[in-house]
Amino acid sequence: MTKVKSSLLAAATLVMGVVLTSCINSKNDYVLTDSRVAKMSGFMGVYEFQTSDGVTITPTSRSIAQLQTNGGDFGQFDGKVCLIYYQWDSSVVDINTDSKVINGVDLIYVASLDHPVEIVEEPGAPNDSVDNMPIISLSYEASSLANYEPAFFDRNTVLLPIRYYVKLSPHTFTLCYYPNEIPAEETEDKEEETIRFYLRHNKQKDTPDLSADSYMQASNYGVNLYYFTFDLTAALDRYEDETGKPRPTKIEIETRENSYTVNNEDPSIQTKVYTVEYKPQTN
Repeated sequence: MTKVKSSLLAAATLVMGVVLTSCINSKNDYVLTDSRVAKMSGFMGVYEFQTSDGVTITPTSRSIAQLQTNGGDFGQFDGKVCLIYYQWDSSVVDINTDSKVINGVDLIYVASLDHPVEIVEEPGAPNDSVDNMPIISLSYEASSLANYEPAFFDRNTVLLPIRYYVKLSPHTFTLCYYPNEIPAEETEDKEEETIRFYLRHNKQKDTPDLSADSYMQASNYGVNLYYFTFDLTAALDRYEDETGKPRPTKIEIETRENSYTVNNEDPSIQTKVYTVEYKPQTN
């Protein structure tokens, strides 16, 4: 999976679903800070975070307790993919760049990247999500060293770098799965099974124009504006139960895109389908 560009992470601040606590004295030259996208698990004050490439980060109970004292509810993050920041005193804790187990670090920031997946029995059903603005793209080559593409975080979770115009307030995104729909191009001799999801974009109360997109805004307000994860478990279970076939290794995501308008009625909006393949990590 493509790593988040360091410049995007440098200034992450309070956005949505965030827990934050004060940093250790910045005058201490031995204090180092790192950030990861990782899935949280645990209970009763003992929590750990697992990255997609198999790194396990276990923060100190002291830092967890401090976050909880400041109002953090870790129950909301259980089983969710999050953006986390942690720090440690390098004169006390030694962490190698290739470490697969990281202990003794203080968690200072956690924000859920999780967004909903809806199983919609038919178009127009009550849970058929609002879609009132196109996106720019799910693919962006920011530089020769930073190319962002959709990817599986793990077997049941997909991570989407969504580029869209945003101005003042958060937008919401939903993936919709229509189990009773058969895509027009589906044929019996199709080599590999796929499931198609539809990305729905609701701008909520925002009044975006073409001056700033989510990639640009992420450097000021956090990568929560650009990175979104979706837990596909229920949809994949439904597919297995109804077809008797195993989970496919590929999914399709259909979007509505235009980089020159925020007008949902613009006739130049185009439909695009992305194919995302799950590839198990090899260590």
